[in-house]
Amino acid sequence: MRYLISSVLLLSVIGKAFACDICGCASNPVSMGILPQNGYHFVGLRYGLRTFSSEHPPSFGMAVPGSSESFQTAELMFRYQFSKRLRVMAILPYVSNTQQREDSTVHFSGPGDISVLASVLVVDKSDSLGTHGHKWFVNGGVKFATGDYRYREVMDRNLMPGSGSYDFIVGSNYTYSAGKNGFMNESSFSLRTRNSLGFRYGNAFLTNFSYFRKISFSSVTMLIPQAGVSYTAFGADTQNGEVYADSYNNGSALSGLVSLNFYRKNWIVQSTVYLPLIQNLGGGYVDSRFSGSISLVYLIKKRT
Repeated sequence: MRYLISSVLLLSVIGKAFACDICGCASNPVSMGILPQNGYHFVGLRYGLRTFSSEHPPSFGMAVPGSSESFQTAELMFRYQFSKRLRVMAILPYVSNTQQREDSTVHFSGPGDISVLASVLVVDKSDSLGTHGHKWFVNGGVKFATGDYRYREVMDRNLMPGSGSYDFIVGSNYTYSAGKNGFMNESSFSLRTRNSLGFRYGNAFLTNFSYFRKISFSSVTMLIPQAGVSYTAFGADTQNGEVYADSYNNGSALSGLVSLNFYRKNWIVQSTVYLPLIQNLGGGYVDSRFSGSISLVYLIKKRT
């Protein structure tokens, strides 16, 4: 199985909250995992789950009950390989977000914000089989305001399927391979814009560093385990250009990353889990509990 290793890193933005916008921060890095770099289009499905627990600062000296949140996405993914150096990917999400409060449950679901990302190969120093050498892709794209974002209450802002804004994404994907072993770095920055209601989620940055190893069982079957770390940082939200003091979506987190990628002919099954190591989200009022995804991808050979 002569696959050239790569991954595409996107920043999935599904902003979102509790009374004064305290709620599990739903903005989260989403990696496409290890996929063939050249010669293949693909279509795939991915399910993602993120869970959080949120506290609330005391109000007038009295304790306020906390909450727990879950953010689920089901995504339809497409990639079209225009040439050896240019490929375009689109993600169409369906979102289901739930917040469990002490005396009630709030739930919103519906189509989310569509993302389109183009990747350009700027460095290719690998051999003909892709088993030794390195590749570097530069990415750029847009997240469109296609998801529902209706301002009902402050506490519901972070639970809506969309963010209401058009955001711009730039990124970098570097892969080094040495036989069965390899190293990967993925980085992305999301420049977020103000939505029609004057609210703007803070910009976001993330970077992943991981090691992978290729384990071949036959010419058409391969398992690639992957392990590393992921760092994310989120800026402060603003309302009409002013920092929104009652929003708790800012902060940073360092997580462990564990992934399994199974290849069988034209099919790929991937699973990824992020394990929180160090975090400071929402001024310490928000804790990330679990983040993971599972996906099924079908490869389509590009006609030459």
